[in-house]
Amino acid sequence: MFFVVNLIIFYKEKAAERAANKIFTNLTKRKQLGRGEFKEYEEPVALPSEIKGSLRLAKTEGNLINEHVKSLQARNILAIAGDKETRKLPKRLKRKFVDKWDIKKVTADSTRH
Repeated sequence: MFFVVNLIIFYKEKAAERAANKIFTNLTKRKQLGRGEFKEYEEPVALPSEIKGSLRLAKTEGNLINEHVKSLQARNILAIAGDKETRKLPKRLKRKFVDKWDIKKVTADSTRH
């Protein structure tokens, strides 16, 4: 009996630990909002040998809008688009039989079945 009680307590502690880990990962892990997969964005860096003269004459690198979108995606604010899932048709289509009546044969006393 003592062993069974200890086993029940052990399983309750494990369940509480799993619940705490689930909450922790839910709060810290990046969620998948869209169909796509998040790819880390590396900001372009100009090496000192590439900069000639003053910084005012240096050409800008990168795209401000792309950097902002990647930042929103990294913070789970914006969904990441992926490949659109195509709808698969069944391999064999169902046949539909329609019972059509000739208008000339329909009379007041004729029945369908």
